[in-house]
Amino acid sequence: MPLDQSWRNIPPADTHRGEFLVESILNRYLAPHNLKSCRVPKNPYSAWDLDIYDFDMATLTQKEKILRIDVERKKLRFPEGKPPSPIGVWPYGVRFLKRKDKSTSRNIDIYLLFDNSDTDPRFIWTTYGFIRENAIRQDGSTFDDSYLRITPRFYTLLKYDLDSLTKYVCDIRNTWVDHKP
Repeated sequence: MPLDQSWRNIPPADTHRGEFLVESILNRYLAPHNLKSCRVPKNPYSAWDLDIYDFDMATLTQKEKILRIDVERKKLRFPEGKPPSPIGVWPYGVRFLKRKDKSTSRNIDIYLLFDNSDTDPRFIWTTYGFIRENAIRQDGSTFDDSYLRITPRFYTLLKYDLDSLTKYVCDIRNTWVDHKP
C-alpha cells in the first residue's frame, strides 16, 4: 500500500495540543524520579512525539535519552478502568495505527493512546515490542484505516495508568546504569 500523506493535512495545533498535554501530565509523574518528558523540538511531523530523559535536578539539564513515546489521541472517551469486552467501545480490540510501527521505534519505546478529555485523560500504553509480538495486522481501505490490533485476550497485559509507565521508565534507566543499549 503506498504511503498516504493525508494525515499531514491535520492542523499542527490539533496534534501539538494533545502531545503537549501528555508531556505536561507525564512530567508530574516523572519529575520525582529525576526524569523529564520533552516534545520533539521543531518538527511537527517527527517520527515520534516525546523523548524521555534522565534529568539532573541540580543543574536542570537533560542527560541521557532513555526512550521515545508515540502519542495518539482517540476521539472517544475511554471507560473507567480497562477496556470493556469486545462488544462496545472497542468492537475490534484496542487498535494502534499501523503507520506508526516505524523502524525508528525500538522494542522498548512506548506507544501511548489517550482519550479525548483535556482535564482528566485516561491512558492505554504498551511497548512497541509487545505490539510487534502480539498484534494482529488489520489492513483497511486507506492508510489511516490500517491498524495493529490487540485482541481482548491480551487486555490484561496492556497498561492503563501512568504509575506503571513511570515504573517502566525507571526500570529501563536503572538497567542502563551498567548496560547501555
